Amino acid sequence: MALEDYFEDFQFMDYRSVSDGMGGFKHEHVPGAPFRAGIYANSSNEAQIAGRTGSKTIFTVTTRLNVELEQNDVILRKRDGRRYRITGNALDTTTPDDAREKYREVNAEVIE
Repeated sequence: MALEDYFEDFQFMDYRSVSDGMGGFKHEHVPGAPFRAGIYANSSNEAQIAGRTGSKTIFTVTTRLNVELEQNDVILRKRDGRRYRITGNALDTTTPDDAREKYREVNAEVIE
């Protein structure tokens, strides 16, 4: 089974400012480029301890090399509309050049 068999549809949420109609502005997230990724709840010891102390559940997002997720990016899982904020930088966890399966991983948390 290939890594991409576990991927599903996601979409970047772009951050932009728009007029509020009263001379000011407000910020909003609007749908951006689509991409495919895999996601799962992180079950490491550190993540379990964080969960017990009231912190948010930590997720790991896996993408191909052509997707560069950066800290504070917001992504949307199309299946259920759940939004995630990226809490790391995918360039830090890229597989080596000689790896058979090439991918990137990054941590994320759910935005309520």
